[in-house]
Amino acid sequence: MNRCETAISLVVDLDVLVFPCHTVNNGTCSCGKAKCNNKGKHPRTGHGFKDATQDIEQIKKWWKKWPDANIAIRTGGESKLIVVDIDLQHGGIESWNRLLAKHGVKQLSTVTAKTGGGGFHILFSHPGFPIGNRQDVLPGIDLRGDNGYIIAVSSAHESGGVYSWMEGLSPSEVDLAVCPEWLMSLLCKKSATKKNNTLSREDMESVGSVGSVGSVGSVNPLKGKEVKEAVKKIVRSTLPTREGQREKKIFDLARRLKAVPELADADGLALEEVIRDWHGQALPGICTKAYDTTLAAFLRAWRRVVFPAGKGALLTILERAIGEGTPPEAKIFTNRNIRLLAAVCRELQEAVGDTPFYLSCRKAGQLLGISHVLASEYFIILCQRGLLKIVEAGEMGKATRYRWVPKIVQKSGPEAIE
Repeated sequence: MNRCETAISLVVDLDVLVFPCHTVNNGTCSCGKAKCNNKGKHPRTGHGFKDATQDIEQIKKWWKKWPDANIAIRTGGESKLIVVDIDLQHGGIESWNRLLAKHGVKQLSTVTAKTGGGGFHILFSHPGFPIGNRQDVLPGIDLRGDNGYIIAVSSAHESGGVYSWMEGLSPSEVDLAVCPEWLMSLLCKKSATKKNNTLSREDMESVGSVGSVGSVGSVNPLKGKEVKEAVKKIVRSTLPTREGQREKKIFDLARRLKAVPELADADGLALEEVIRDWHGQALPGICTKAYDTTLAAFLRAWRRVVFPAGKGALLTILERAIGEGTPPEAKIFTNRNIRLLAAVCRELQEAVGDTPFYLSCRKAGQLLGISHVLASEYFIILCQRGLLKIVEAGEMGKATRYRWVPKIVQKSGPEAIE
């Protein structure tokens, strides 16, 4: 697989944004500078990580122009990804092993790559709240979060090594895991150790996400008797009644809150008072889930809401898809958005009965929070795998008509799609 194909597979398998960087040949960076201090790691494009994309055609153009370009993945909210970067040269392996031993963990089961220099990139899903880049979380351990990037597999390192997936921990073998609370607490806590102990807004939001500071500095939108009464009703109407409904109900909570005009443009963290109230009342239904987990799930949902409650029938379908979970036939996919699209198609087919259903790439992209180009690629994948059949190809201004091929069976229970 060449680097262009690898870049595309990263977009499809991990749902991330990529861009090209310079590469290294015989210890020399392709930038041509004799004293380059960042060999093979600095961008070829004018705006660096800001140019990162999921547009397959753009990716093909880049690697047609620079076939040997190293591949970079943008980290942070855009790629729904954070990365723990373990540096071999600065004691990162020792720090990581001590950290795992302290928490009684042998190994974290998540997507992991071996870097060209012998270290590791340990990948986790983005928590849904602002989380910046951090250096020296522990000796030899850095964090790549919002507005950051990493060099990806198949890329060349100045040492002569090549970045590669760890055996048994590639995207085709394990899912991208949620960062454990003990590790997230450490990653966020480091931001509070600044000179003169002052915190930026990003720091306060990040630390607050693990219960240390809260939403300090957020503007309180929960003013007025009518707004407060509407919020109380929304909280009551979205409480889970049994285990397994947490993700679905939290997404419903976010949709309904965004339908309140005074809250539509609010910062998600400014609604923490509401989330604490919801969490407290929901505990009998979600059992032992920690508040931090609920807050992170709400912030993810708040970002994902495209249409507030009552703004379209497809949103009801999306809610059902999230609540019912991945169709068994789609569990072969590691990409969560392909799994979710499959679930949406299944629910659409169930809603219309035996007749085919319409769904455009643009509408699917809006529902999933991705580009219509990427949504088109996912439709192709589902068709090639035999889960979807095109009954009537779309034309200008008209959606494609599909049929869900697998037999729709009675669901045995909810399974949240992450």
